[in-house]
Amino acid sequence: MNRNATHDLPVLIFGTSVTALGALRVFARRGTPAWVHTIPGDLVTLSRYYRPAPLPADFAAAGSHAARLESILRSAAVERAFLLPCTDLWTEAAAALPEDLKLRFPASLAPRETIQILLDKGKLADVMAALELPHPRSFAADRPEDFDAVPDRVFASAFLKPKSSAAFIDKFKVKALHVRSREEARARFRDAKNANCEVILQEYVPGPPTEHFFIDGFVDVRGDVRARFARQRLRMYPADFGNSTFMRSVAIARVAPAFDALQILLKHLNYRGIYSAEYKRDPRDGKFYLLEVNVRPWWYVDFAESCGVPVCEMAYADALGLPLPETREYPAGKTCVYTYFDMQGYFWQKKHHPSAPRDSFLSHVGSWFASRHPIFAGDDPRPAVATLIFLIQRWLKNKLWLKRT
Repeated sequence: MNRNATHDLPVLIFGTSVTALGALRVFARRGTPAWVHTIPGDLVTLSRYYRPAPLPADFAAAGSHAARLESILRSAAVERAFLLPCTDLWTEAAAALPEDLKLRFPASLAPRETIQILLDKGKLADVMAALELPHPRSFAADRPEDFDAVPDRVFASAFLKPKSSAAFIDKFKVKALHVRSREEARARFRDAKNANCEVILQEYVPGPPTEHFFIDGFVDVRGDVRARFARQRLRMYPADFGNSTFMRSVAIARVAPAFDALQILLKHLNYRGIYSAEYKRDPRDGKFYLLEVNVRPWWYVDFAESCGVPVCEMAYADALGLPLPETREYPAGKTCVYTYFDMQGYFWQKKHHPSAPRDSFLSHVGSWFASRHPIFAGDDPRPAVATLIFLIQRWLKNKLWLKRT
């Protein structure tokens, strides 16, 4: 195969929201043809770079992700393309593809068993315990009676965490559920079971949002870490079990114990591909506790790319057997903000904790101007413009509703 032609192989992106948008922009800006499969009306469809992946005539949108992925790929007009799943469910589907499709649509992914372990919080807890790596104390919960064996003190600061996040978030609209007693844990457990969601009980690591750190990077086909990027959460929304709304890059040395532990885990699991691991530093003992590992691009992948950590391009080259792009020492202190959720977080805090210390509104908004934005981009303004129009319309609608009532 002509190596130069291989660089022009198209990309098929499967995903939604700012993750798919960030990945699409990365490849479009380097001139690589890219198609996206997403849900109708998703944010990524507003991009000037968006081109929908063609669907077969008999495409069943209600089918499983695995069935939908295979159906789309078998009918694809291109003979070969790089496959980039950008959600957990699409990643699981890509790892389960038949071998003939994996050859036609190569991806830089870990073995299916590894992905299943990292996406299942119960399995991950077992592996972390076996490797004696810092991880919040976790308890299996297969039936209500399992909570009888949990020590009383655990319920002073505990929560139910889904083994697999996607279905749980779709049902409960949150990442986890606080429980403050054995009885509440049983009740919440039954709610999760009735929704066909499996959960574990986990101790809550205390501390403010600034104790959350993320280690992102890339592992190549040989198992070598080829990129690493650390960032610190500064603000989040919702207040508990939420997402970062404002963050900054930090030196790897700042999170050295977490980085070392993560390498042990990834090496043990024969990991390959893009990853993003979330840690929380416990102010009581100073240890970094692993909360979860994303096995795909994440919300702020474009931020990492802008800081000189090209994980999407690395995945492309690794999957196609090409030399990986060079990385440079990324700058610490760069910031990124998701303005929509950051604003929601500010007003939520003001409403529910009015006496708590906070920045002034002007200072809060001022932090946005020197920051990277996952939606706004000068070369691709439509997603940001559409989001702004939506917010203005919603504000006006709420104002009119309040006047009528």
